[in-house]
Parts: sequence; C-alpha cells; structure tokens
Amino acid sequence: MSKEERTGWRDKGLSFVHREFGYNFMVDLDFVAIEYSYGYHVKALIEYKNEHSAWSPEKEDKGIPAIKNLADMAGVPFFVVKYTSDYLWWDVYPQNDAAVELCGGGETKRYKKKTFKKFLDRLPRRVIPISQNPNNPL
Repeated sequence: MSKEERTGWRDKGLSFVHREFGYNFMVDLDFVAIEYSYGYHVKALIEYKNEHSAWSPEKEDKGIPAIKNLADMAGVPFFVVKYTSDYLWWDVYPQNDAAVELCGGGETKRYKKKTFKKFLDRLPRRVIPISQNPNNPL
C-alpha cells in the first residue's frame, strides 16, 4: 500500500486511491530529476534525497528498482544523491552499470557543492535519435 500523504501538497485523493489499490502500483519518489543539457541531451536520472531521509543503500526502496529499469532502458546512468540541508555535501550512490562505469566503481562518492556541479557537468550527453524524437531541433 502506498504511504499516507505526509506533506499535503500532493493530490490527497490520488494518494488515497493508490493506497486502496495496494502495493506494487505506485511509489512515492522523493525528488527525481533528469539532468540534461540543452533540453534534449539526457545526461542522467537522479533521485535526490535530503540527509534526513530514511533512505540508505542497505534499506529496500521500491522506487529505486523502477527508476533503475527506466534508466537502463534509456541507456543513461542512474544515481541516488543524498545532500546535506545546507547543500554543502553531496553523496553520490551509483545505481546502474552506466553509473558505476562513470564513477570508476560502485562506491559512494562524496563531493562538496562546487565539485558536485563539476561532476554533473562532466556527465556525458545522450542524444535521442531524431527518429525517436520528432520535436528535437538538433
């Protein structure tokens, strides 16, 4: 069953209906972002989690395998990134083979804010072929 609505800013009705459906229908993601360049060059999928989040690499999270599967199908790296509330530190957890390859292994990497920005800038761009994206002006 999906969790009780905690923040009140999402549609409570939708949350209630999904709780009725039971498990394995929907997962509440904290903050999934598509890192991209120029709008069409997808660089990575990242699930951002605040340092106070209950998530840990050892704890099962039903959303992580779903995002990993999506990233694998798109051929892009997927990371979970835990950040401190003051945004000074960023812990990067590679979640799929593409992410592990970019990080030179599966170990967690800790970055200061400026270094994390450089990490994002260095992510390779993946261009979706025009035949798959007719709106791509490139």
